[in-house]
Amino acid sequence: MTRPPQLCERLLERAVPPLHREAILGDLAEEYVNRSASNWWYCKEAFMVLLHTRVNRMFIAVGLNIAAFAIFWLLGFAVNRLFDPPVSRILLPVLTAASVLIALRLRAKPMAFFLAAMVAFLLAELIAHSFWGIRVVQGAPTHLTVMGAGLFGVIFGAVLVRHTAGHKATTVETTA
Repeated sequence: MTRPPQLCERLLERAVPPLHREAILGDLAEEYVNRSASNWWYCKEAFMVLLHTRVNRMFIAVGLNIAAFAIFWLLGFAVNRLFDPPVSRILLPVLTAASVLIALRLRAKPMAFFLAAMVAFLLAELIAHSFWGIRVVQGAPTHLTVMGAGLFGVIFGAVLVRHTAGHKATTVETTA
C-alpha cells in the first residue's frame, strides 16, 4: 500500500482543526490509494483543504472583530443618547473597558487592543478635562494628555499581555 506524500500529510495534520482532521486525512488517503492517484494530485488537494481552512478561520476572525466593535459602538451610542456629557464622559471609558473584556472573550485580539487604546485615550482626555476644567484642551495640556494616553496604553497593554499569556498557558495545560 502506497502512502501519500508525508510533507503534505504533516501539513494537513498541523493545519486542519482536530474536529475534522481524521475525516479529511482519511478521505484523502482513501482516494489516493483507490485511484492510484499521483503525489501531485494529493498535494493539490491538500493545498485546497489548507486554503479553505485558512479562509474560513480568517472570515471567522474578521466576523468576531466586527462583532466586538459593533458591541462597543452600540454601548457608546446608548451612553451618548441616554446621558448628558458630564455623565457620559465618565461612563464611556468604563463601557469601553467592558468592551475590551467582551472582545477578549470573543477572542478578537486586534479589536481588544484597539479598544484598550480607546480606553487609554478616553481616560487621559477625562483627566485633562477634569484637571483644566475646560471642554477643549489645546497647547501644553494636549501634550500631557498624549503622555497620559501613552502611560495608560502601556498599563492596559501589560494587562492584556498578562491576560492572553495566562489564557495560552491554561489552554496548553488542559490539552496536554
